[in-house]
Order: sequence, then structure tokens, then C-alpha cells
Amino acid sequence: MIKFYFRNALRTAICLSLFASSFTVHADATSNQYELFIQGLVGHLHMGPYGGGTFKPEITYKNLPPKLENIVALPEKSAIIGSLISGSTIDMVFVSNLSPEDIKKNMEDKMMTLGWSNPPQPMRPKPMGFQPHSKSNILDSLFCYKDTSTFIRLFIHPNAENKNVVLLKYIEGRERSPCNQARPMRMPLHTAPIPNLINPKNINARIGHSSGNGNAWSTSVTLESADVSMLTEHYSEQLNNSSWTPIEGMDGQNLSWRIWRFKDDDNTPWTGMMLVSRNASDDKTSKARLWVFSNE
Repeated sequence: MIKFYFRNALRTAICLSLFASSFTVHADATSNQYELFIQGLVGHLHMGPYGGGTFKPEITYKNLPPKLENIVALPEKSAIIGSLISGSTIDMVFVSNLSPEDIKKNMEDKMMTLGWSNPPQPMRPKPMGFQPHSKSNILDSLFCYKDTSTFIRLFIHPNAENKNVVLLKYIEGRERSPCNQARPMRMPLHTAPIPNLINPKNINARIGHSSGNGNAWSTSVTLESADVSMLTEHYSEQLNNSSWTPIEGMDGQNLSWRIWRFKDDDNTPWTGMMLVSRNASDDKTSKARLWVFSNE
């Protein structure tokens, strides 16, 4: 559920930055200009898992939606583009000339005076395993409203010359919420003991799904390279430098594997196994998979 909110809000913020790069907000902007902007956002959300073809949001622009008037305060130098209102969910877009860091701090300071607070639990675990070439520069915050399950996610997407696009997502009435301590969203009890692995330079990489629980974790990446040997050595060197002790392995033209032993920060013993294989269907890509298993 947490990945669902973050992934789609992140995708929306990226989409908004593309709209904003060619859209200048003026105090005298016409209704048609705002309508076109919001319709673009509607179309984007309409393609995502926000209700499919039955998604019929109410559109507002320039002003805070009535439901948010007394509980949300925007940073200085901000201009509201518009909002999508669908039942108990509101997606609002605004821009600001403040820096992303100042938007985040200004917003947090103001929200705390209106009954909002930090969540009782972290939103997501730290990244693990295979990493993108560059990290996202989107800043995000989460706010919980008083003793309810209502929460707000804030995504700040930097744009040129500090014309930054911000997506504010307001959700209320969800039984499972990061703000509901009685029935919180499911969070992993442990962080995976897998170091961050940097992919080879100048090779396109598509990060796969990372998953697991307290005793077993996995992560994967698909790369536009058929050089299995080079990829294996590239990742093995990073794991060896992370205090993983190599146990055994085998190299081949189409497939290589390695096994390590290591201990986590709690001195718990683990076994790690990596498999790098060439894609038989196109002979131009390879996939690297990494698993770790607790020995206790």
C-alpha cells in the first residue's frame, strides 16, 4: 500500500513538472488555461489505479478546496494551480518560488500549528540492493491530522529557476493509514541487510522489484549488456568490500553465480547468493538477482 501511494504520487509529480515547464502561472491566468492544466493531470491520474474509467473528479482551481481551507496553510510565494476532488481524496497542485528545502520546512512549520504532526512510524524502509544511476531529487513529507487516520503526502518536484511544482495529496477515512496506530499500514519489521549496489556506468539498467521479510530478502536488476562476466565481477567487488566473505561460485558465458557469508549489524549470520544470467530471448540483456537468507 505504501509503495502504491509513493509510486503513483511520484509518477504524478514527474508528470506535473513536464506540464509546469511549459506553463507559467499568472495571477490573471484565464479559467481556460487552468482548466487545460488540470485536465492534463486528470488524464494522467485517469490512466493510473485511481478508479479507472469510473474516475469522475471535481475540478477546482486557484483556491484551496473548501475542505482544506481551515486545516492547510501553504508556504509563502505559492500559487495554487488546481485540485482534483474525489470523495475523501484531494490531489492539489501548487507552485512556489521558494527552494524545495524551504518549501518543505515552511510547510512543516505551518502544518504543525494547525493540528498536524509527524507520523508514528516511518513511511518506507531505506533503499536496498541495486540502485538507479541517479537518485530522485523529489522531496516528500507526511502529516497526520490530530488523532485521526487522515493524512497528507507532500511531494516537491524541483523545476528550473525554483519554479517548483508541489503535489499535495489529502486522504481521509482510510482504515489502514500510516497515522492509524490501531491498524497501521503494514511495514517490514526489519531492514534488509543488503548494501546499496551501484550499476556499471554507461549501461542502461531497469531496477526490478525488491521484497522480503525478516528472514529472507531479494532484489534484481535488468541491464543492457550481455557481458555476464563483467557484471558479476562488478557487483561481487562491491559485496566483497561490504564485509561479505565469498564462499564459492562459478563463471560461465551465459550464467555466473556467487555465494557469500556475512553478519548484519546485530551480529546475525546470513547467506547471500547472486545469480547473473544472459537473457536467452534477445541475447542483448542480462539479469542480476541477489538473495539473502538468515542462518538462524
